[in-house]
Amino acid sequence: MLTHKIAVKLFVENPEAVDRHAAVGVFHEWIQRHALPDHLLIDVADYGHVHHGPGTLLISLEANIYLEDGDGELGLSYVRKQPFSTGSDPLTDALQTARRIAAMLEDEPALIGLRFARNRIAIRLEDRLRAPNTDETFARIEPDLKRIGTEAMEAPVRLDRRGGPEQLLEVVIIRA
Repeated sequence: MLTHKIAVKLFVENPEAVDRHAAVGVFHEWIQRHALPDHLLIDVADYGHVHHGPGTLLISLEANIYLEDGDGELGLSYVRKQPFSTGSDPLTDALQTARRIAAMLEDEPALIGLRFARNRIAIRLEDRLRAPNTDETFARIEPDLKRIGTEAMEAPVRLDRRGGPEQLLEVVIIRA
């Protein structure tokens, strides 16, 4: 993979059923009980008052974790800041970590009813230097995106590339 600075967004299937403010307490509780042992959880910020903003943010040394609707759709965004220590594929690791966190959120009593869609995943490379939004970069990562999408959704997928060269490279993986 070109960069470890990967953002994964898993979309909420039923945003009307979610008490977004409850995520503040959930994230604080996760810090107290060290709920993500492979992350040093630091703080929580609530930007719920910002329209289409970052929502509720759980800050860790390794990544930022958001329950957000920045693009107009509620979802869990996992934004990796540091390289993974496993030495394996950062794209796979970021997606697996996001899915693990999503499963934890679905199990939280304070967020009862929260469900993440299993038919779409957004991947954004947050490194304009190593992974500019060009046709060449997309061609390099396309096979990996198809592979992880097919594995995650257990079905064929199609890719929807977003934006242009002035934006970060973002691709939505959609179950075909």
